Amino acid sequence: MLADLAVSWWVIAHGRIRQARYCHQCAPGNVFASVDCAHCGDGPLVVLKSPVEPAGAHMLLRTALTTSGWNTTPAGRWVCADCHAAG
Repeated sequence: MLADLAVSWWVIAHGRIRQARYCHQCAPGNVFASVDCAHCGDGPLVVLKSPVEPAGAHMLLRTALTTSGWNTTPAGRWVCADCHAAG
């Protein structure tokens, strides 16, 4: 169960993204996206809790990732803040 709680969930609701942690039984089933770092493979699972157009959800997600220190490679893949800082 502790491994379940290590997973970062980003919940999009009412035009905002918040981070959450869920155990296996409580985890939402409506995963919108999985973001994986191109270097370490870690990253959040993203769920929608309120109706959002996919384009709007992608814009919110992109903004949240860049605000959290994520960057993109020249090939357009995401790199988490820890891997980006490590160089």
